[in-house]
Amino acid sequence: MGDASVPGIQATAEKMLTLAAVPQAGPQYLHYAFGLLERTNVYCPEQAILDDAHIGLIKHTLADPKIEQQGKDQVLALVREVMDSSQKTFMYNIPLPSRNSVYVRYPLEDGDAGALSAAHRKYREILRRPRKSIPADLRSDIVRHFPNLLPTNVHLSEETVA
Repeated sequence: MGDASVPGIQATAEKMLTLAAVPQAGPQYLHYAFGLLERTNVYCPEQAILDDAHIGLIKHTLADPKIEQQGKDQVLALVREVMDSSQKTFMYNIPLPSRNSVYVRYPLEDGDAGALSAAHRKYREILRRPRKSIPADLRSDIVRHFPNLLPTNVHLSEETVA
């Protein structure tokens, strides 16, 4: 979370500082605050898309490395070979097994337009996806039990409100 009122560099920097540090402390519960700005007082869908991308990067960074058995066996065989020889300095040149993908491409790269523009385009794409509607009888029950709920929150039609 952070103090930024609009999505962008300040919001990203504030959120990334939290997202990079807090999970390493091993909390029992982690609140991501997707899309929330201005100390959680404002919701912005573009910021939620940015947050999703950033959390994906952090998860990748904090994930345990994937070491393939074949690579592990090759390195161990080389270590054994070198340790059995008289030339131990060769050990400094042993390739260590590592993750296959060291660099993760930023999912919202967009040349000159920037990440915020890419997030806005992705938001528009999400809005164009087909959605499943809440059945009419359930929508009516929701309106009856929660009369102050805004009609757009449950995708109500005019006949449901009446």
